[in-house]
Amino acid sequence: MKAPKVHHQISEKGNILFIEADQNYSVFHLESGAKMVSGYTLKFHIKHLDHKQFIRINRSILVSRGFLKSVKSLDTMSYAILQDGRQIPIPRRRLKDFQEQYQA
Repeated sequence: MKAPKVHHQISEKGNILFIEADQNYSVFHLESGAKMVSGYTLKFHIKHLDHKQFIRINRSILVSRGFLKSVKSLDTMSYAILQDGRQIPIPRRRLKDFQEQYQA
């Protein structure tokens, strides 16, 4: 299956910082600050993107490795810190997988 048309449009406009699921849509957040909406689910896009370049943080967010700044752990919760300062919670059940991917 060929990559969806939205991937070609995005590659022309800039780098993907992260992809956010929004029901049956995916919202691509680009380096330029622009957002692009795709009619495909996040699961669909995961199959077509480079697995080495993106890390799934939680059920609804896929982040580019280059956009991750650090990981912060508090008492009961861990957060992925993005370069723009956003903090995305990492669920406990995904934390181990996330740490393995982040350090690889």
